[in-house]
Amino acid sequence: MLPENPALLREFIANTLSIRQMSAAEIIEVSFSAEDPELAALVANEVAARFLQVQRETKVEELEKIGAAVEKRVEASALAAEAADRALAEAQDSGQAKTGHLSTLSREAEVKANLHREMLQRLLEIRELANFPSEDAKLISAAMPPATPSNIRPEIIAVMGFLAFALFGILVAATAGPAGGPTRDWA
Repeated sequence: MLPENPALLREFIANTLSIRQMSAAEIIEVSFSAEDPELAALVANEVAARFLQVQRETKVEELEKIGAAVEKRVEASALAAEAADRALAEAQDSGQAKTGHLSTLSREAEVKANLHREMLQRLLEIRELANFPSEDAKLISAAMPPATPSNIRPEIIAVMGFLAFALFGILVAATAGPAGGPTRDWA
């Protein structure tokens, strides 16, 4: 039975819960031992489900942090693109700019606008990933309580004992020799 005291319950779970990585594979095995096999399966499945939930939440949090950083870069690239467009427009309006200078300003404005569009596209992709996170881990097999008991039934033990006793009797009889063989008189 499960202890009612929270401290004892934590200790019970800590002593009976096992989580380990299977060899070099990226498989994690969760097992829980209890007298009640249904309780053991329930706890193991809940731990596995919570692990998957935490993995998903962590991934979404990381994507949101990345999205915030990319959003700042999008804002900065938008300001840089606007500044490059203003510089080009001012140079064209003044009419005093050299042709080489105008083409340089034009290329700079185009590059900054392209960078802004690419950063904006990345931001949208990151937001989509955060809204629909893909699984980094998945449950291969849920814990199931055993369908049959793990101990041997008494009838099977009785049959095994009878067979062992019979074989022992046959062995003793075979080593003692035939019952109707020569007899010796001890006079």
